[in-house]
Amino acid sequence: GPAFTLSKGHGVDLSHIYGDNLERQHKLRLFKDGKLKYKIVDGEVYPPTVQEVGVDMHYPPHVPDSHRFAVGHEAFGLVPGLMMYATIWLREHNRVCDVLKEVHPDWDDERLFQTTRLILIG
Repeated sequence: GPAFTLSKGHGVDLSHIYGDNLERQHKLRLFKDGKLKYKIVDGEVYPPTVQEVGVDMHYPPHVPDSHRFAVGHEAFGLVPGLMMYATIWLREHNRVCDVLKEVHPDWDDERLFQTTRLILIG
């Protein structure tokens, strides 16, 4: 089939989980306790589905809607290994939010989100 390239950032900024623009980032954010949106599947945390957040993602046609997860980089649906990494980073983002919230209960959502993002980007 036809090949394509999609030039994006180098990944160090974690745009593959946060998105490369503010609109996409806002669609992926929970806006509560600094966390990213997520869903629980069989007791495990996964990204929300494309239907739940309304972001564009590329998936092979045979993937059911219930398994079309939404992350920051739209091509991550094409390669299961990339989606795995995005899922790990989403879980880590939300875990760090929980730690920061416990240490700084007075911090609002925006401060928790941005501080967690800075910690993960390093």
